[in-house]
Amino acid sequence: MNTVHDIIKNSLCLGCGLCEALDKENCKMVINQEGFYEPIFRDQHRIDHKVITKICPGIVVHSQVTNQSIWGNVKIVANAWASDSEIRKSSSSGGVTSALAISLLETKKVDAVLHVGVEEGTYLYNRLYASTTKEDILSRNAPDMLQQQYLTILSNCWKPKKLMRLLENLVI
Repeated sequence: MNTVHDIIKNSLCLGCGLCEALDKENCKMVINQEGFYEPIFRDQHRIDHKVITKICPGIVVHSQVTNQSIWGNVKIVANAWASDSEIRKSSSSGGVTSALAISLLETKKVDAVLHVGVEEGTYLYNRLYASTTKEDILSRNAPDMLQQQYLTILSNCWKPKKLMRLLENLVI
């Protein structure tokens, strides 16, 4: 994959909003005909394909800067889902992250969980929430919800180069 267009053409774009976060003036995330977010560029000549293809989560699992996985040491990749059917059926991707977040809240290991959830009254748009109860998390879930452009929210806190350095060095 050498360009952003290759990523989109091969259905690898996650709709995460990283392109927009790195260049708000040239890129806007829009909902395509299939109902997924994808980047639209105003000026095709201003796209920094080298930077985007270096850190795009649709095609990159390892940071080329540090040659280390941005997800940390990956020992195994496995299928998983929430054992609670209510959580599993009301959440995306089997409810694993929702179940983990609820467990952290219920065991009082955290006071709140920062997460993306469906905006009240619509399944088309999402927003950032700080949930403090199981009910909060479940009411903001949507099965197979659209990708949230949370990186755009993060980019309001950091300049694009600083955001890129953060992403390149991220270890979860």
